[in-house]
Amino acid sequence: MTMFLACGASAVLILAGCSSASDQPGNTTPVERPSGVVAGASSMRPSQSTRPASSATAADQIFAHQLESLLVGHATLDNAAVTGVRAIDKCHTTFVTAKGETNIDWTKAGNLAPRDGNGREISRLPSASGWHEMSVPLGEWPEPAGNVANRSSGAFGQLATECA
Repeated sequence: MTMFLACGASAVLILAGCSSASDQPGNTTPVERPSGVVAGASSMRPSQSTRPASSATAADQIFAHQLESLLVGHATLDNAAVTGVRAIDKCHTTFVTAKGETNIDWTKAGNLAPRDGNGREISRLPSASGWHEMSVPLGEWPEPAGNVANRSSGAFGQLATECA
């Protein structure tokens, strides 16, 4: 009985969120696409600009929001700070900067092996108008960013793989 109570209490603490892998030092878990999302749920912020037609599911939108919380304040796209991220659909993501919006087409991504330069990791991302450079800092940052380079690289790779 004591063993059952101890195991049950541990399960309750884990489910309650008292401890998670992302709380551990050195965690480099990439942003993960949520599963089992309630249809119609959206955590996206409204945009002031006209959006392209969207067929993004709630899971796509939540994934974009997680990517936004990771990149805003850390990443640049074509040397302009990323200020927002939106899902158009599973294979197209809009990155918002002061220069405007860039729609990335993950079906054209291929091998996204980033390169390092001046303490930043640089990934080339495809769009209908050509290639764009996403730059993120190397190293550890306070949560929720953590290791921005590893997490963003993992997220970009996941999007490219799902859309290949």
